[in-house]
Parts: sequence; structure tokens; C-alpha cells
Amino acid sequence: MKKLALVSLLLASTLMAETSDSEWALFKRNISPAMMWGEDALMLVPKANTMGRGNLYFSATGLDAGEIQNQKLYLTTGSVMFSSSEDVELGYSKRVFIWDDGDYTNIKMDTYHLKARIFHLADNYIPQISVGVNLASIAANDYSDEKDILYNPYVVTTINAPLGTDKAVLTLTAMAEEVVNEGESTEVKFAGGVDLRFFNTLYIMGEIQGVDKEGKNGVINAGAKLKMGWFSLGAGLFNIGRDSLEANNADDSNNNRYWMVNLSLEIPFNKMFKGGNNE
Repeated sequence: MKKLALVSLLLASTLMAETSDSEWALFKRNISPAMMWGEDALMLVPKANTMGRGNLYFSATGLDAGEIQNQKLYLTTGSVMFSSSEDVELGYSKRVFIWDDGDYTNIKMDTYHLKARIFHLADNYIPQISVGVNLASIAANDYSDEKDILYNPYVVTTINAPLGTDKAVLTLTAMAEEVVNEGESTEVKFAGGVDLRFFNTLYIMGEIQGVDKEGKNGVINAGAKLKMGWFSLGAGLFNIGRDSLEANNADDSNNNRYWMVNLSLEIPFNKMFKGGNNE
């Protein structure tokens, strides 16, 4: 139960309905599923794009969570997701904070996630729109107490734009979201970003989270991913930049930059059964 009180305080500070703009993205990294970077999400920000019918994937993310009493802490998230149709994704995530010596903390969280695409006229140039929700329990799959349950509904739109060829595709994403706990909700926050895909192999992503209604604040993340067949490996930096007013606060520990890595395995059952291949 090492450092139990400090870890509990770390998490509790992110669960308040009055979470500040500067803490929002730090909070969201704790409840976001591990998604497929550059495909159905940027990194931590979901896209309106879906994974397609008949696909199953497993994704894991490791994120540097800073230090407490000079000991490193890491947030690990594992997700499994499948598509029941071309427009619906369902999934489950488990996340655990781990010390650098391999010991587990007492903080284990579970998230069930659903995303449904509600507007899709064409794959390219016309915006797609999806709605989704993350249902998170901070009590390790115990949904008996409302204070331990967080609802994170969102709406997201994405535009895919091939750059003269389907081998190079630019996408733009914008999202609005909130978090509900015990019947109280945060104010609406905004997120979005851009990603580039080359030959369905190299993905480059940039995103911003936690933007308020005045268009201020927010945390910027950036990364890249390499995909080979069913496997993908990505690496990036969390919190590489923020609003200049916050950046001027040298004492704000939230201004620290953190690395993150993502590993995914996608099993394209639909293509396998049709005799196709996963390009």
C-alpha cells in the first residue's frame, strides 16, 4: 500500500467537477481508452472514423505519470475493442498506475466505451460525425457507488482529405465533450487535431485537449506510429505545449512533458473471411 494517500490524492484531484482548464487533459488521460493512433483516434482524442465491420483489436498505452516523493509513476492502459457494424465500436479498458520498481498502486480503473457514427455520406471530403461515451469506474469495475462513476459523453467530427492520392491522407478532427459525476457535469471542453497517413504505414499525429469556450488553454500532444500488417507501434509526447499564460507559470508541475507509447494488434476478421488482405 506504498504511498497510498499520495496516490489517492493525485487521482482525487482530477475527479472534481470544477477541474480547471489546466488540469483537464491531465484528467482525460486517466479515463481515455487506448485507441488505435491515427485511425479511430488521434492519440487520446477520438475521431469520427471507425475501425470498420468485423475488426477486433487490442491496444496498450504506457504513459509517464511523473514523480511522487522522487519515485517514478507510470499509467498503463489496455483496451480491447470490436466493431459490431461499419458504424459502431464497443470496447473495454483496464488501467493501472505502476511504480518504477514494478509495484502496483491501489488505483485500478475500468472503462467501457461506445462510439457510433451517425453521419457518413462519403469517406472523403465530407465531414463524418460520431457520438460516443466513456463510462469509467475508478473503483476497479465496481459500479455500485455513484461517486466512483464518471460519464464522458462526446460528439466528434472528422474530415478525410487525400492529398492527390489515397496513399497520403490528411484528416482534421474537432470534438466537444464533458464529464458527468453524481449528476453534476463539467463545462463543455473542446479538443481536436490533425494527422497524416502515408501508405497505411506511417502515421503522424498532433492534438490539443482541454480548450475552453473562449478558445484558451489546452494541452498539446504529438506523436508518430509505424504500422506493419496487424501490428502497430507508436511513440509521442504528452503536454509539449500550452497556452502562454500557463507556460509562464514555472512552478506549475502540470507543465512537465511526458512520453507515451502505444502498441496495437488489429485482427481483420472481415477481410480474412472474404479472402482479402489488410493493406
